[in-house]
Amino acid sequence: DVFENSFRMRISILLDMVATAIGVGISITVYPILKQHNKSIALWYFGFWILQFGIVIVSNISHLSLLSLSQEFVKAGSPDVGYYQTLGITLVEGYFWAHLLSLIVFSAGGTIFYYLLFQGKLIPRFLSVWGLVAITIVFVATWAQIFDYKVSFNFYMQNGVFMLFLTVKLLLVAIQN
Repeated sequence: DVFENSFRMRISILLDMVATAIGVGISITVYPILKQHNKSIALWYFGFWILQFGIVIVSNISHLSLLSLSQEFVKAGSPDVGYYQTLGITLVEGYFWAHLLSLIVFSAGGTIFYYLLFQGKLIPRFLSVWGLVAITIVFVATWAQIFDYKVSFNFYMQNGVFMLFLTVKLLLVAIQN
């Protein structure tokens, strides 16, 4: 399946890298504002985004390696399937663990961000509190997965809904100013 879907995988890897790079860009953009409220915490926020970017790069190397493995499997004709399956599972699991680590780092950075927004009264307080609750749910759900508990996607989706709402709210404020 990997070989047949290699183009889609490459696109998803590209989008993952672009999204994380945008996150780093946002952290650079908001740093001057956040440092006015707490310079050391603002630096931690930036540092978490840099760390997350590094984790995303490593996890995507795992995915690219899976693409290479699938190409070798197809070239080999009818190879020892067990060998390739074991390597494939190892690469997929490596991506899974790196993704969970990325979510923990994302949660830590998000907690810092929403705390600074709350502390500095930079957005309405209910939004800061909503963000803190949403990111805490992501953090707890991720640790639950690490300890082999099945977690519904809804635990993560709620954070996405919040982020979309916050983005629209900030864009409307920027347009009004």
